[in-house]
Amino acid sequence: MNNAKPHGAGRRLAALALVMTGLPAVAQELVFESCMLPAAGGGTMHAAECGTFEVAENPAAQGGRRLGLRVVRVPARVPRYPDPLFIFAGGPGQAASEIYPQIAAALEKISRGRDIVLIDQRGTGGSNPLHCKLLESDFTRPFDPAEVSRAAAECRDDLAAVADLRFYTTAIAMADYDAVRAVLGYDKVNLWGGSYGTRAAQVYLRLYPDRVRRVVLDSVVPPRLTLGAEHAPMLDRALQLVFEDCATDPACQSAYPDLAADLAALKRRWSAEPRIIEAASPRTAEMVPVRADREVLAGTLRLLSYSSVTQALLPHLIHRTASGDSETLLALSLLIAERFEDVIAHGMEASVICSEDFPYFPGSFDQKATLLGNTQLEALTAICKVWPAGEVAADFHVPQPSDVPVLLLAGERDPVTPPEYAAEAAAQFSASKVIVVPGAGHLVLTIGCVPELVATFITAGDGGGDFPALDTGCLDQQAAEPFFTTALGPEP
Repeated sequence: MNNAKPHGAGRRLAALALVMTGLPAVAQELVFESCMLPAAGGGTMHAAECGTFEVAENPAAQGGRRLGLRVVRVPARVPRYPDPLFIFAGGPGQAASEIYPQIAAALEKISRGRDIVLIDQRGTGGSNPLHCKLLESDFTRPFDPAEVSRAAAECRDDLAAVADLRFYTTAIAMADYDAVRAVLGYDKVNLWGGSYGTRAAQVYLRLYPDRVRRVVLDSVVPPRLTLGAEHAPMLDRALQLVFEDCATDPACQSAYPDLAADLAALKRRWSAEPRIIEAASPRTAEMVPVRADREVLAGTLRLLSYSSVTQALLPHLIHRTASGDSETLLALSLLIAERFEDVIAHGMEASVICSEDFPYFPGSFDQKATLLGNTQLEALTAICKVWPAGEVAADFHVPQPSDVPVLLLAGERDPVTPPEYAAEAAAQFSASKVIVVPGAGHLVLTIGCVPELVATFITAGDGGGDFPALDTGCLDQQAAEPFFTTALGPEP
């Protein structure tokens, strides 16, 4: 059993790492060095301890290629509890070590007495990252499934020198996580997963139920969901909620009396008359050619819908663009593209989706009436037709009952994982509670009193069998960000 140790360069932990393959255990030393964690894209730095843990890329071939997993521990400031909090990042394709600085403040109460452990899932961050520039958005070219397939095939071939893409699935990665748990000497762990990370956390719970004390699932992917298959209708749902909330706000309703009509007209025009427009890069002010078409419109509005902060801008942006100002929306599309550059390891993302989701896509789909349309499903289909798929258990998408206490969090206006998904996933857990955060978008850990509720859930009680009492009355004071009624912001 391990309690946190003080910071120290070169501090060494020697332990037996059990590789979960039925093969002989592999003895390893995990050496931690003091390090600083920068947020993805720069920003706040956080002190931590960083090390590397080796695993076999193919669990059945221990003599084959080895991967170095980046393992980061943020030691408890005053070690009190033996069970740490493991962080599972989203995407798929994000790295836990890169998202931590963005959520560190929300975990402050937990980290006082518990270690926080960040493992960059194989294929992300510092764990043999599978980046693929060819699969990033190109705002100057129209969407073409054949071109997407060609780009995916080229990326597949480029990555072949450093990875067997079949072995980057969630279940294999969760065996890595448990091997790290073993080498660090933790008997039980707590889990927080966000977005795709909720799938990873549920898979870990399924594979290692006796090792889990409590689980927090934030923006929940229910087991039956195939990633990407329902993004289009979920975006429409979130936008409709934004429009309805605007209609109940006198200032917003006065400024934008018919947002649904604005968006419908915009969708028709950008579908029928795609064109290239020069827009100023928000970073350099350089004029950059950007394609004004339905795919760019939908993709920009979708990513702006993730946060209640940027949702507040949507009525103004949609109305302004429908009135003829395309440059503002296109400049935002450039800003979003730059913000997400290198955040997602698209090769790892493809390995997960093409193995775990694409085989279960509907045989035919028709989402043309939605804003997003069929583009995302067609793109994933084009990629997965040429991408190597790994083996996945036949019951991978079947819910698995558990009596481990699970707290499920959802944003009311989440454009990807709505509250209904949290309620659906909760049905498999005998000790669970769903909390819906009013006016919130995707990922709610850092919003309002949610950090306090999560801390109470994780820290209350010594055992894991009982669900602690949570006073959610604080959420009654939670509200969405006020809508922009001018380019400068809300009315005073």
